[in-house]
Amino acid sequence: MYFIWINKISYLTYAYGGLLQSQLTGLMVQDPAGAMVEALALVPGSILNGLTMSQNIGILAAIYAGTDMIKLTALHLGHRLKIV
Repeated sequence: MYFIWINKISYLTYAYGGLLQSQLTGLMVQDPAGAMVEALALVPGSILNGLTMSQNIGILAAIYAGTDMIKLTALHLGHRLKIV
């Protein structure tokens, strides 16, 4: 219960969701009964995050920018306080 939020901040969630969408959208596969099924429909709902490819890329860019800002702020404070 306490770790449900980790899925929302993990960059792997958005990278894998974007990869699946780019590779499986429009791809048709044959099921054992012989019917043609869209490949993206076979992926479990817990893996797909419901976002488009561009939204996944935007969130990945925001995560990268946010972590970079935290890094730069920590280095700046370390330099000002003569820690680094």
